[in-house]
Amino acid sequence: MLIHTPTMFLVIVTTSFTLALAIAWISYRKNNSLFNPLFMWSLALALHGGAYLLFSLRGYINDAVSIIVGNSFLSAGFALFGEAIYRFHDEQPNRLTLWAPVVFIAISFSMLLDNQQVRLVISALVFTLQSAALLAFAIKMRNNTIGRGQYIIETGLVSVIAAMMLREISFLLGSTKLTSIAESNSIQSYTFITVLVSLLLLSIGFVLMTHERAEKRALDNQAFTKFSNKILDLLSLNRPLDDILNAIINGIERLHPEMLCSILLLDKRGRFLSRIFAPSLPEFYNSAIQGVEIGLGVGSCGTAAYTKQRVIAEKIATHPYWVSYKELALQAGLASCWSQPVLSSNQKVLGTFAIYHRDEHAPESSDIELIEAVAKLASVAIERSSSVEQLRESEKHYRLLIETANEGICVVNDGVLRYANPKLCELTGYDANILTNKSIIDLIYHEDQAMVIENQKKLLLTTVNDLKYAIRISTRHRGVRWFELSGVAFEWHGDNASLNFLTDIHDRKLMDEKIQQLAYLDALTQLPNRRLLIEHLKQALARNIRNASYSALLFLDLDNFKPLNDKHGHNVGDMLLIEVARRLQLCVRQTDTVARFGGDEFVILITDMDADESSAHTQAENIAKKILSAVADPYLLQTDNNGTTITVEHRCTASIGVITFNNGDSSGEKLLDRADAAMYRAKQEGRNTIRFYQ
Repeated sequence: MLIHTPTMFLVIVTTSFTLALAIAWISYRKNNSLFNPLFMWSLALALHGGAYLLFSLRGYINDAVSIIVGNSFLSAGFALFGEAIYRFHDEQPNRLTLWAPVVFIAISFSMLLDNQQVRLVISALVFTLQSAALLAFAIKMRNNTIGRGQYIIETGLVSVIAAMMLREISFLLGSTKLTSIAESNSIQSYTFITVLVSLLLLSIGFVLMTHERAEKRALDNQAFTKFSNKILDLLSLNRPLDDILNAIINGIERLHPEMLCSILLLDKRGRFLSRIFAPSLPEFYNSAIQGVEIGLGVGSCGTAAYTKQRVIAEKIATHPYWVSYKELALQAGLASCWSQPVLSSNQKVLGTFAIYHRDEHAPESSDIELIEAVAKLASVAIERSSSVEQLRESEKHYRLLIETANEGICVVNDGVLRYANPKLCELTGYDANILTNKSIIDLIYHEDQAMVIENQKKLLLTTVNDLKYAIRISTRHRGVRWFELSGVAFEWHGDNASLNFLTDIHDRKLMDEKIQQLAYLDALTQLPNRRLLIEHLKQALARNIRNASYSALLFLDLDNFKPLNDKHGHNVGDMLLIEVARRLQLCVRQTDTVARFGGDEFVILITDMDADESSAHTQAENIAKKILSAVADPYLLQTDNNGTTITVEHRCTASIGVITFNNGDSSGEKLLDRADAAMYRAKQEGRNTIRFYQ
């Protein structure tokens, strides 16, 4: 079967670039980051398409470019395929192995420009070896990958290898001779058809493999969420810590049957691994590690606890610490272990959570996320269980902790305050006997009451725990203040209740509002700044379209401002600007916007004007005249001169540029530029005047 080779080139080029664009788009939708596996795969396809485009232009471009660059593109495409596959598996590639063939192709083809047959043999051999290396890695990672995508990729690589080997053998045996890459014969036709099919297989396989992994992670996340909720249910029921930790281990092992898990708790001094929770590990193994002192290099668990590191991974049977336990590890069938410290809320090490594998297994990003999440869950269980145990053992100690706490604490049952600690009394200004048996809603500012009622219901009736949100409380001695309220459900004298924590965040709230104000308001005049004006302009453009009305933009610049600054200083100049701002606000409605652009420039936005252009023009002109008159009135500015208050009388005028608009054809920035241009024309034509943008 013979196929016209140039036509086949065109099909391959079109297919490569189409696939590259499609996969790049998928990559962008899934992950905005460059150099993620899908994006690198699309680059590889683009290089492949570029190579065949250069081949098809043979005779129209320099042969050296077509031959050397084209084949280098093909080899680089294989290297990028490799980078993508390695990155997909979170493995570090051997870049010398991946990219050395590209350099070899470029150098060897530069020396063999006149020898078509040898070049074809070399290229077939190099592409065979590159494909074989990728195939070997794909097979190696087969146990770490789910779904059909990996098999489709392997099929595509096998197809490439088969085609290249057939091509190579036919050239070596002399059964096929080509004087030009564009010649058509059966080997050429078979090769290019195989290339086309392989491209499709590799692309479909990689996209499918990515999708399958995403689906698996989504299912794993759902299963983990369900598992976490179950553990939280056990916590809410105040089940013993041993039951909860064993439930955590059994739950993870059911979700991931290939894993064995353990939770190792430190003793009270934080030096030795004292309590072992590992129901699936052999008892002799658990007994051997119990009592081990933590420290650097003392197994993954001992190192993680000692250094508080994120994740420690090691090969158990070959780690120096385990030399004396090598036979023990082999008997237990353990080959690799990853450990994560279980930290309390104040970063104290409580123990470690470890995952074991029966084969050598490096942790992937999803594994690290899992081990960190479980360690946090174990931390919550340990701390909560410890708190409940302490509360049950000593109510006196509990009350001492609560009453000396540095935040307000109260118990709420049936919407009523049953207990309030001294700090809460101090924060609210009410005595304990007044707060006790008082409805919590009576303390809450009326606008926040519905939110508190709803969140209290969530806390008591669902698995939601540790809610934290900002509310306002009407204090007795300091007015309405902002507090951060958090709470947990617990049992109070045999009844459901919530333990609530209140922290005064009023000063922080005011600071946040101040920062927000600085972002949108001019610091001197407290008028909107350029950023806020642009937002109001966008809203005005949208309202014009909706209401079929006009708006106007007035750009104002003071005519006699600099001499005042030069003569009396910036302090007097600032007082003038503040007074101008006040007068401008009096000239317009509250729904209009007066903004300061900096210096002595102001912008006034008038909205909801007449729908008739001529009438709107007249309205804008009348407002501008009113502003000119207001600005021109004398200013009496008081300032301090060597301890003596003096009054500076100043007169100034303004130049105003005006533009009226009623649709969204222009952006806010363009409207400002046009109003600014009209203002400059007013200055050039005598100042103290008004000019409309033409």
